[in-house]
Amino acid sequence: MNKKIFLNSLIIFFFIILLFKTNLTKNIISVYNLNEKDRLIRNYGYCGGESIGYLKYLKKKFNFESNPKIINFIHTPPINWSIYNPNKYKKSDYLIILNYPGKIFEKELVYLKENFYEIKDPYYLSTISEYLLKISLENHKSPIKEINFYKNSDKGKLNLLKKIDYRAKNYVENYPIKLDIKEFNIGENRLFVEIIANSKIQKTNKIKITFQSIIDIETSKIINSKENCYLVK
Repeated sequence: MNKKIFLNSLIIFFFIILLFKTNLTKNIISVYNLNEKDRLIRNYGYCGGESIGYLKYLKKKFNFESNPKIINFIHTPPINWSIYNPNKYKKSDYLIILNYPGKIFEKELVYLKENFYEIKDPYYLSTISEYLLKISLENHKSPIKEINFYKNSDKGKLNLLKKIDYRAKNYVENYPIKLDIKEFNIGENRLFVEIIANSKIQKTNKIKITFQSIIDIETSKIINSKENCYLVK
């Protein structure tokens, strides 16, 4: 076997290996069999995640004269590209709501160290909720003395935002807070929660914070809906 034939055989061998490693053939067949709509739904979801399928459906069905505002209750990369027309400047009467969790929804606090937790993605939460309503402790029967909210500073220190004293109360599992999240002016800062109790809170104890959504779908005029995605006025 001369050198040229050997090199050609080697190239073919590595190409075959590449096909199996990358599933290239499968991907090509998949793209061929799926139209653009199906590919968008498979990659971005219909009503779930980015929900591009539902957005495309609304754009085609209603042919909006202006660009509706979109509120997605799941934090995803920008999705306006799927429906927005840069040449439409008129204010829209429509609002598109994606992945609506209900008027009340919960987020679990992230354990950092003893008595200290973090509320993840606080700025995004400030765009989809009005109030922090309560904090709930799972399987913890000892009363809480106080709950403190902090945000970090540019200098790496913690700034106390709010202290709530429960020592005169008799709560055990659910602790009302009723705070407007926008009062924290969180910006790009992180948001922390310190919970001081009569006995140690175990790392395995789940702690959840309840939010009130900025949307109450029951008081909205629903034009179209699919699962937990809505077009309202």
